[in-house]
Amino acid sequence: MAEKSIQKSDLSNIAIVGSGPTALFLLKYIWENIDVLQSKIKKITIFEKDEILGIGMPYNSKTTDIYNLANISSEEIPMLQESFADWLRKQTPELLEKLNVKDFPIEDSEVYSRISLGHYFQAQFESLISNLKSKGIEIFEKTNCEVSDISKEKNQLIITDCHQDKNEFSAVIIANGHEWGEEDHPESGYFASPWPIHKLIPENNEGYNFPVGTLGASLSAFDVVTSLSHRAGI
Repeated sequence: MAEKSIQKSDLSNIAIVGSGPTALFLLKYIWENIDVLQSKIKKITIFEKDEILGIGMPYNSKTTDIYNLANISSEEIPMLQESFADWLRKQTPELLEKLNVKDFPIEDSEVYSRISLGHYFQAQFESLISNLKSKGIEIFEKTNCEVSDISKEKNQLIITDCHQDKNEFSAVIIANGHEWGEEDHPESGYFASPWPIHKLIPENNEGYNFPVGTLGASLSAFDVVTSLSHRAGI
């Protein structure tokens, strides 16, 4: 059914809203099926509200902490241009230190910092973009540009971007990741989510002198514990 839908869809002018892992694996799919899709896709425009494409919110140094670990190992990630572990093995000692990768040798089954995974995704994103351009697909990268509206006029989808410019597309893929509707109330000691996690980290990296509670025990809660425990010397 998916292949039939692709055959019928107008994919000549695609917009992708967001450039994290969802967009990354979409580009991977296009590249793996380039023999079929090259004649159908003429232009791809990528809208990203951050200044860097390809990282994704959970793996960005602006939102996560250097001590937060990824929840997946290299051998569990679907293959991109190269594996996560192979990419890490190619990096300089200086960059690995910056990414808090300190356990050697690099192992396929090991879990590394979330920030290092973000750098890996960024590198794979850039590689896929380069490959698609080599096949004649025009790719436009709109960074620091958050989409404010998507509407439909006749057979075209209209994206209103950060400049309030209206852009026409034949297809739009929403890949904007996580959103939290609730508001934080720091004056009451309540945060709707730990993201960006830097809002929870005490000033001067010192520990808090009062209890901290989490509602839930998922990966986000673990991130809070690891970030705060490192600062408290635990």
